[in-house]
Amino acid sequence: MAAVIAALIGGDEAAFQAALEQIFLTHASTHDVARSPENGYHMFVLGLLVALEGRYAVRSNREAGFGRYDILMTPQRPSDPGIVIEFKAISGKSLPEKQLKSELDSALNQIEERRYADELWTSGAKLVRAVAIVGNGKRIACRFKTLNAPATQPA
Repeated sequence: MAAVIAALIGGDEAAFQAALEQIFLTHASTHDVARSPENGYHMFVLGLLVALEGRYAVRSNREAGFGRYDILMTPQRPSDPGIVIEFKAISGKSLPEKQLKSELDSALNQIEERRYADELWTSGAKLVRAVAIVGNGKRIACRFKTLNAPATQPA
């Protein structure tokens, strides 16, 4: 668990993906994400992140910008990045590279287009990271993107 959190906060995409997938391989069943796959990944990761309360205000499924983010992590320390996480799930037996890339792109675009990070900028975050997590059974893929502050800060 510590490796997942350190990689997320430190911005190490490859280490985050490897550590998160290892947790799913070791501790989860495909039945845990069978009925509502996106929700299963969401709740699993949210459960890991609540350990950061005090360092981050961790919130789930709240309205922000033009929609509702999956998870928003507002830093309590100026040196920590603000983080917005969006989940996607792919059903089926395989994780085709083209579909995987498409879902990762879709999640990152959703974070930006719907302006989920506005709340982080107004709270004073200096660095904001968008995180896309795509799951297929126990297989996990992720992509990080550093977001730029809007030209005019949201009110």
